[in-house]
Amino acid sequence: MSVDDVVRRSRPLIAWLVGFVVVAVLVYATTEDPHIRHSSALNTVFDTRWLVAAARLLAIAVIGYLLASIAVRVSRNQWVRSAGSVDTDVSAARAITDDQRELQQRLHEADTTIEDLRQRLARSLADRRALLASMGEHDQGGDEHHA
Repeated sequence: MSVDDVVRRSRPLIAWLVGFVVVAVLVYATTEDPHIRHSSALNTVFDTRWLVAAARLLAIAVIGYLLASIAVRVSRNQWVRSAGSVDTDVSAARAITDDQRELQQRLHEADTTIEDLRQRLARSLADRRALLASMGEHDQGGDEHHA
């Protein structure tokens, strides 16, 4: 393994470390000195700026890790199959996906059928009106001949 390979492989790690250091410096710079009453030795320990900044940085790192892991699972279509420590069978997740796809297809076919029936009903109503109108004209003309 050459030096170039080691450098190429370590670039992402170096980038993460630089980003972490930048975020750590920003968090420390924005953290004010805490003002805890020194009533015990524990309060004295927690009355340091760097400890408060480290706790905030830890919270940011945990939230970032959780969001990144969720994004990776979603991008790999694994979110339905696993949540936390619970994993489901791949075939069961696939069956749910297939059922959903089939229901979407059936819904689309039903919508198409409904639209076709609406068009037929509209044509039928138009034909009925035309027939009633022609029968009305025919009846009026027949009444004139009988008079």
